[in-house]
Amino acid sequence: MAISWSCPATPRPTRGRGTPRPVPGPQETLRARIAALDAELRKLSDALVETRTETQASIATAKEDTQKALDALAGDLAAARKFMLQTAQLAWLDHDLSAENAAGLRKLAATSQELTATSTKLTETIQHLSDTLARQLKELSARLDAIQNRMSDVK
Repeated sequence: MAISWSCPATPRPTRGRGTPRPVPGPQETLRARIAALDAELRKLSDALVETRTETQASIATAKEDTQKALDALAGDLAAARKFMLQTAQLAWLDHDLSAENAAGLRKLAATSQELTATSTKLTETIQHLSDTLARQLKELSARLDAIQNRMSDVK
C-alpha cells in the first residue's frame, strides 16, 4: 500500500465553523495508517483463528468418520475371515465324510463279495447234503426192502 501525503497547496478542510482544521503531518498519517493496518491485521488474525478452529473441527470429524469406517471394515473383515474359516472347516468335514463313505462302500463291496461266496458255498453244501441224504435214503430203502424180503422168506 502506498502512503499518501497531503500536499500544502491543497485547500484545508474546515470543521464546520469555518476554521480550517489542521492538516495531519506525515507522522500522524503514518500512525493512522499503522492503526488501520493493525486493525486489518487483527481482523485477519481473528479470521485465521476462526478458520483454523473450523479446519481442526473438520479434521476431527473426518478422523472420527474415517475411524468409524475403519472399524466397520475391520468388523467386515473379521466376519469374512470367520466365514472363510467355517467354509474351510465344512470342506474338511465333507472331505472326511467322503473318505469315510468311500471306505464304508469298499467294506460293503468286500462284504457283499464274501456274502456271495458264502452263499454259493452254502448252496453247494446244501445240494451235496441233499444228494447224500437222497443216496442214503435209497440205500436205507433198499436195506429195508431186503430185510422185508428176508422176513417174508422166513415166514
